[in-house]
Amino acid sequence: MIDLAWRALANDVAGNGGTSDVDAVDIDVNWAALSIDNVEPRMVEAFTGHTWDATTSSVIGDVDFELDSWTSVRVVFDETIDVASVVASDFKVAGTTPAAAETFGSSVFLTVNPMAPNAEPLVELVGTVADRAGNTLAAGPEVTAADGIAPSITIWVDRPPESVQGRITLTSDEDIIGSPSIRLISGAGNVVLPGMSNPAPRIWERIFDPAIVGGSLAEFTVVAEGSDPIGNRGRSELTTTLTQGSINVTVVLQGQSEHDGAVVTIDGPEFYVVTTDASGIFIVSLAPGTYSLTAEYFHSVPAVATVVVREGRPTIVQTILLRGDFNGDGTIDLLDLVGVAGNFGATNSGWDESP
Repeated sequence: MIDLAWRALANDVAGNGGTSDVDAVDIDVNWAALSIDNVEPRMVEAFTGHTWDATTSSVIGDVDFELDSWTSVRVVFDETIDVASVVASDFKVAGTTPAAAETFGSSVFLTVNPMAPNAEPLVELVGTVADRAGNTLAAGPEVTAADGIAPSITIWVDRPPESVQGRITLTSDEDIIGSPSIRLISGAGNVVLPGMSNPAPRIWERIFDPAIVGGSLAEFTVVAEGSDPIGNRGRSELTTTLTQGSINVTVVLQGQSEHDGAVVTIDGPEFYVVTTDASGIFIVSLAPGTYSLTAEYFHSVPAVATVVVREGRPTIVQTILLRGDFNGDGTIDLLDLVGVAGNFGATNSGWDESP
């Protein structure tokens, strides 16, 4: 950099002289400073994961950028770079020419092949770049990019087998310091869940009571956050409900056109007692698991069955409760004795289950 001082002198036609003055406050004549940039720019550092986005609020120097891109490397120079002087082939990242280059201020953003979440690739200048004064930096400089990619956290929500509780499972693509944090946001409030278990590397679990999000059918949002050993902080969100199954039940009272009054007991991870209406049909949403069903009606043989409720699908069951009117004519007479003899000793009407 060359620093100069200058001033301008001029005379009018009458011979009166004047001198330029950068400071008009006092009577002294002050010289103006002039700097001539004759120094080439320097490539000082690089970061993985930084990608340019003018809409973000993360500002460093004269550049807005977002984090966590697996396909972007930000190269930083010590001064503003001439956009026209930069092309992708001026650089190599981990020995490969980037697909694209965008220059903003003193930063050049390189589009590269997907990197590992903790990658620290070597960035080389293999062409030339220039500053706005035209000073060029020739090939040769290289820097090792710092890890700027936050961990990617994946969220699953389900139920443990044979349980009405909820379960949150988190996985990460890289190590996380300690355990991730979890918040549940719902109409019932904002709840922090401490104490995650760590059953395997980069896997964490937490069981919770659905009541804290407003019940088994309530919608809620899981927010998970965690930092890698470098300090990059990842964040993920998932809005969901607990996965339910269902039992679709049909109870037919033999010999009757209306089927109300049968009592069906459902016992398993959840417990329900339902009295049928005239249709004899009802649906109950349940946590997945194994359930025992018993249907009973006055003067009928009880129907007992074991069924499995699966996530996201209905289990369809139906039964006919056998009564004394075996021929279905609405009258108990000698003809019914034939039916009684045929079913003598029966203890269970039985269920038919459709998958």
